[in-house]
Amino acid sequence: MASAAVLTIKPASPIPPTLRRKPCRPRSGTSSPIRSLEILELLAENGPLGHTAISGHLEIPKSTATALRKDLRSAGYVLRDEDRKFTLSPGC
Repeated sequence: MASAAVLTIKPASPIPPTLRRKPCRPRSGTSSPIRSLEILELLAENGPLGHTAISGHLEIPKSTATALRKDLRSAGYVLRDEDRKFTLSPGC
């Protein structure tokens, strides 16, 4: 009679806390188009705002605000003024 082979499975090692990432998800039910509209509304209500103010008011990462703002700027909805603040374009 042949002896049966024993298969030993080691549990996966835990991910160290320094390598864990917080999931990058918008607030529940909020998508990029909605965020873009929120930027437009924010500029309409408050006038010219800087990059940090936009991300702070909307409580989104600066990188997200940058990507959205670049899209709005390339589409002609947002302009950058002499003070390097962002404002609605005259056509909006």
